[in-house]
Amino acid sequence: RDYSRLGVSIQIFLAVYIIFCFSIMYFQGFSFARGRTLEFSLGTVIGLIVQVFCIVVDRYLYLSKPFPKSANNQSTELNKEDMQEGLNLSIVVKFLFYSLQVIFVHALVFWIIPNKANYRLTKKYECTYWDLVNFKCNDTYANPVLQLFYLVCCV
Repeated sequence: RDYSRLGVSIQIFLAVYIIFCFSIMYFQGFSFARGRTLEFSLGTVIGLIVQVFCIVVDRYLYLSKPFPKSANNQSTELNKEDMQEGLNLSIVVKFLFYSLQVIFVHALVFWIIPNKANYRLTKKYECTYWDLVNFKCNDTYANPVLQLFYLVCCV
């Protein structure tokens, strides 16, 4: 079964979500509830560029043919062994790309965004109980916008 269209749809949704919600999940998860306006920051632009880059690389990997064993081969026909080795290399490249993407998303959602946002709000990296009560905690468990981003990335 081909899930390519679903994957592209999810990636486009993430790009739109980054445009409208990046400043909320990065600066404070409850900005809408507190009546603040959206900010279109440099982080939003960088996040959008990274997402578009991932879309382009994903499409390239999906549409690319398996890499032949030797690109310098002058014959127009490749034997079955060369194609099989090229297919294996193509699968390895796709696996590495998706593995790096998973590692990056987890680091972003559970470490980079919460730590930077908490430091911006409270001048410390960890939340206390009072920070949570006063809506000054931006850990993943306290930020529904960041949680939705993570859930969509997991799909």
